[in-house]
Amino acid sequence: MAINKINNGDSGSVVRQIINSIIDLVNGFTTTINSLTQRIVHLEKKTEYVIMELIGEQDESNKKFDTIGPYVLGSSNVYVNGARMFAEIDYVELDEKGFEFVHYVPKRSDVIIFECIKK
Repeated sequence: MAINKINNGDSGSVVRQIINSIIDLVNGFTTTINSLTQRIVHLEKKTEYVIMELIGEQDESNKKFDTIGPYVLGSSNVYVNGARMFAEIDYVELDEKGFEFVHYVPKRSDVIIFECIKK
């Protein structure tokens, strides 16, 4: 929408129409910004990493652990005693609720942290 320039000598109704057009454009712009902001907040929530509690015995023989809820496959990060484990090398995601260490068998004293995007 083109906005006319206000000229000296324009009548009050012409000036009012031009100002109302500007207000409509600003309102439309504000609505668009609000919509984009809501989408960004939604995406941030979707991509927020959380530390998920694990279910599984740390009995020096178990390598499989479940999470307390579903997570987005491919989003996991596993740490053992602060050392990062690598997906497909050190562990594999079994499904959206669990993973298994490939070679390592956690000890009772190990601290395992499972970070992921919660579904």
